Amino acid sequence: MLLPVTIGLVLLAAPSNAWMEEARGLVDQLKFGEAISRLEVARQVPSLSADQRREVLELLAYCQVAEGQREAAEGTYIELLRAQPELELDSSPKVMDVFLSAKRKLYPPDYVRLEEAPSPAGRVQLVLIDPWKRVKWLMRFERRDGGAWREEESDASFPLQVTRGGVLEWYVEARGEGGAVVAQVASAASPRRVEAQRIDQSATELPREGNPRRVAGFIVMGVAVAAASVATGLAVNGWKLRQDARDPSRPPGDAADTARAADRDGVTQQQVSVGLFIGAGLTFGAGVVLAW
Repeated sequence: MLLPVTIGLVLLAAPSNAWMEEARGLVDQLKFGEAISRLEVARQVPSLSADQRREVLELLAYCQVAEGQREAAEGTYIELLRAQPELELDSSPKVMDVFLSAKRKLYPPDYVRLEEAPSPAGRVQLVLIDPWKRVKWLMRFERRDGGAWREEESDASFPLQVTRGGVLEWYVEARGEGGAVVAQVASAASPRRVEAQRIDQSATELPREGNPRRVAGFIVMGVAVAAASVATGLAVNGWKLRQDARDPSRPPGDAADTARAADRDGVTQQQVSVGLFIGAGLTFGAGVVLAW
């Protein structure tokens, strides 16, 4: 019971080729059963890269065929083909018979899939699953703003270029021998549709189509409101200064010069505020006239 665990720990820590060299050495000695034991443990190592896993499974299936374990070998090849549908082997007739049998069980002879994968904004990424090499090329069809369809040979990845406010429709066909359509994403009757966002012109227009006089009127009204705010502050502060100057609780020494100076400041601020109020009113009226 300790042997598989020990082997597993060694494989986790060993260089990627160490256990493969050991398994190949056993195969060279025709010790397929022992090689299978090593490889069954190796296939469970979670840190294997895709290439390493393929190498392990290919050698494992080969050993299983050599040991007459056809069903197990087909299962191993099916695992390989799920990850790599277009995998091809060049081996002995006995191995190829098992491999092709597994491939036919997983993928019928007419199996082709063309699918749209998650893609970044502004691009389309397609995935072609073509285990029997039936697809000869991809043809992309596009039309803009309801115009005529335009077609061109395409890669599986292509950009979507849409003018602002425009509409782009597209679909892709996978073409086989003689140009026959063997798979597709969308169609002329039901294409993919991409619509570029339109700018809301009303959000960027100036009032009344950007009339400069109206703009000036609104600016003048804003200045008038600001002046009225200043006038209000001066009026309130002037009133407070005059009230403080008349406060009977002030010390006797302050009742003469200091009180008179405070009263004068208060009167001045109130007078200025009156002037500002008048000016603000006139300015606001002028702004209304301009903006009307």
